[in-house]
Amino acid sequence: MAKSRILSLTLALGLAASVSAVEQGKYEAAIRENVGVGIGTIIWGNFGDGLVSQVCAATTNGTFWNQTFAVTSGTLGAKRADKIARQELREYIRGNMDVVAREVAAGRGESLDAVMDIMAVDAARREEMAGRLQASFGDIYASDTVTHEVVAERMASVLADA
Repeated sequence: MAKSRILSLTLALGLAASVSAVEQGKYEAAIRENVGVGIGTIIWGNFGDGLVSQVCAATTNGTFWNQTFAVTSGTLGAKRADKIARQELREYIRGNMDVVAREVAAGRGESLDAVMDIMAVDAARREEMAGRLQASFGDIYASDTVTHEVVAERMASVLADA
């Protein structure tokens, strides 16, 4: 009997997650301020920002340990830590220094898109940010001996100033 209740609850929770994943609720941001990020916040945020929704969101987040996953992966409503993004950018630039330089100078390209992905630049602002990087090319690549670490930091600064 207890197993069937657990199965029913699990199915109901899965159905709620599926429905709410399609459209995030207007209350999610309010709940996030109190209970943090995670699938519970996404699911229960659709049901309002009252005490019951917040308790259910916190319980779901804690039960499934998804807040840790969300914070480390930059998903489920969490932003990736700036320090991690900058390290990923340094590694990417190190392996692609020449092509990134050409694409920053041109203001477009796949490698430049990858830089935007790493730095989590909104799709709506990518063209503007590519233009900012292009306009800052001389500052980013100040000499022919500039290192990938310096390039990455200068690019991150340009993107952060926006």
